Amino acid sequence: MFEITLASTTEHVAQVKSLQNENLRRLLPVEVQQTDGFVTAEYTVEFLTQMKHNSPAVIALDEDGVVAGYILGCTREDALQHPLMKTLVNQFDSLNFHNYVLVGQLCVAKRARGHSLAVRMYELFAKEYKRRGFSCSLTSVAQDNAVSLNVHKKAGWNTVHSYEYDGVLFVLIQLDFTS
Repeated sequence: MFEITLASTTEHVAQVKSLQNENLRRLLPVEVQQTDGFVTAEYTVEFLTQMKHNSPAVIALDEDGVVAGYILGCTREDALQHPLMKTLVNQFDSLNFHNYVLVGQLCVAKRARGHSLAVRMYELFAKEYKRRGFSCSLTSVAQDNAVSLNVHKKAGWNTVHSYEYDGVLFVLIQLDFTS
C-alpha cells in the first residue's frame, strides 16, 4: 500500500514542503495539535533541496506515488544554516555526541496514519544512515507534542536531555544505529 524509499526528485521535495505546510504548528488550532501532533520547524524549498542532496529524506509514497510521510535527514553542516537546527546542534555538541545525522522532521499525512509508516520509515532511515557511516541519529521534539513523542518511542528512540528554545521546551532524543 505504501512504498518506503529515499526522496530523489524535485517533485518529492515539493510534496514534502506541501505536507509540512499542512502540519505546521503555527497554522494549526491547539485542539488539532493535541490530537494529531504537529511540526515545528519550517524549511524553504531551497533548504529542503540542499538537505535532499546531502542527506536524502526517507519518504512513504502512496499508491498514486504521492508523498504520504517523510523523515528529513540533515547533516550537521546543513543544520548550522537553520536557526532551530543550529540550536539543536549546539545542544548535542555540548553533550559530546559525535558521528550523528540529525532528523530535521518527521511527518505523516493525516490520510496515511495508522499504518505504522513512521516506524517503517525509521527502519529504512537507520539502515541507510548506518550504511553511510553514522552511529546514531539525534533530534528534538516539543515536549507538548505527545503524539510525536509516542511515535518516536515506538520507533526505538530514547530521551537524552531537554532544552528550551524560543519559550518552548524540547526533548532531545537519540536513535542508536549500533544495536
